[in-house]
Amino acid sequence: MGNHLQRTSSTKQTMTDHLAAIQSLKSRDYWQKYCVCEDWYEADFDYVVKQILQQNASQRRKQWECATIFLNLAHHGMFSGDKVGAAFGAGREKLLYIIAPLTQAFHATDLYTMQTVWKTANIKRFNTPEEFVKAAAPAGSNTDNMKVHDMDMRDLSYFADDSLDFCYSACAFEHIGDRDDFIQHLKEVRRVLKPGGIYSMTTEFLFGDATKTLPHNYKFDLEYLRELFIESGLDTAAEFDGHCDSSFANWPKPPVDSFMAKGLSNRFPTPFLYLEGIPYTTCNFLLSPQQGDQPLTFAAPGMTRSINLMTNRSNQLIKSTFNTWQLLDPYNRLRREVKNYLADHQEYLIEAGFALNIEENLVNGFLVFTDYIHLSDFPAKFKVQYDISGYAGNITWQVFEKEAMRAEGRQPILKQTTKSHQHQSFTLAFQPKADRVYALSAQLVANPKNAQININNLLVWLKAKVE
Repeated sequence: MGNHLQRTSSTKQTMTDHLAAIQSLKSRDYWQKYCVCEDWYEADFDYVVKQILQQNASQRRKQWECATIFLNLAHHGMFSGDKVGAAFGAGREKLLYIIAPLTQAFHATDLYTMQTVWKTANIKRFNTPEEFVKAAAPAGSNTDNMKVHDMDMRDLSYFADDSLDFCYSACAFEHIGDRDDFIQHLKEVRRVLKPGGIYSMTTEFLFGDATKTLPHNYKFDLEYLRELFIESGLDTAAEFDGHCDSSFANWPKPPVDSFMAKGLSNRFPTPFLYLEGIPYTTCNFLLSPQQGDQPLTFAAPGMTRSINLMTNRSNQLIKSTFNTWQLLDPYNRLRREVKNYLADHQEYLIEAGFALNIEENLVNGFLVFTDYIHLSDFPAKFKVQYDISGYAGNITWQVFEKEAMRAEGRQPILKQTTKSHQHQSFTLAFQPKADRVYALSAQLVANPKNAQININNLLVWLKAKVE
């Protein structure tokens, strides 16, 4: 018992020193902004990454989320030991085990079930959510004052009015539903926070494009978020920092997951992602219950320039990527559909959900379905080579068009039928639209259910005539 108390006391003293160091290095009063590479060079941010999270700087979004949430809470005195806090959509993230010992009481909440596709909340092999979360605590962690709840972010009825000093969520908000669900959650947050309490919330952030309403995976534009906060009766900090340095590290990551060269994603350590022609990253908002007659909202200095910068860089990315033939993954969309719009969360999802079953797809008639690619309005061509045996029917090839980041609404714009003879090669030329994305599919016309089909070779390339 004595050794345990001594170790706990030593840990508290170390954290006290850390918090003092963070305050002395403070680069800004609050972190309300979107993620940019230069944040890793801020003294207090760098300190939190290396000393608190005990990680190497990675320029990964999740690291940024954890660091900025910690900084917001630290700069507002939430680690004094007498505060009550909660995390929503908490999973088993490392931040739980760092923050809990710094509070009087701490609540980790998520939809902890055996059915969820999220690794961080799937409680399989555990009797309770509390066992599941505490089993992942790093050695030496003190979780005595942590309670764990199976809780929907839209229903915080477990908490009394004005009962929390702070709360936070790390890119969970966008997954809870649609606009009414977002409003419901934020109004619940307003209800449970004490006067002067704070909510540090990270979520997905778009540059200039209107909010993308992907089911349970929204990506937000700035004005949409502003409207949500105002309608929910939450004040924001006065300024949303919209500045972005023009350094090379702030380029959107190429759509490498669409290509056959696997394992490339980790070679592009950038906080800016790029999906179907749309650049996006993570943002953090610092919210508190409305105090005046109207909710306080924010200015966004630097935002217009940053939107123009990202738009120009996205166009340059198309030119530099598709000015030569690029070998695509022909099976991209034949993997589980959830993969394509949750690819940026893949490390947190149960891997079995991404399995590619060629035999199952062939039974259903599918041979090829590439990822959707944005090509602006540059004339483009798909080139195909294949060698298939064991199937004597025709193959229908189609170029599909749809709106970017929209799960439905695809339309075929070009169709070609080929024979299944071995060693076929052909091209499909088309004229893209600047506000659409394109994919190539192939289906077996005859029912191949009992056929013994062998795919000896199947290659799909894409090229655009850029100017």
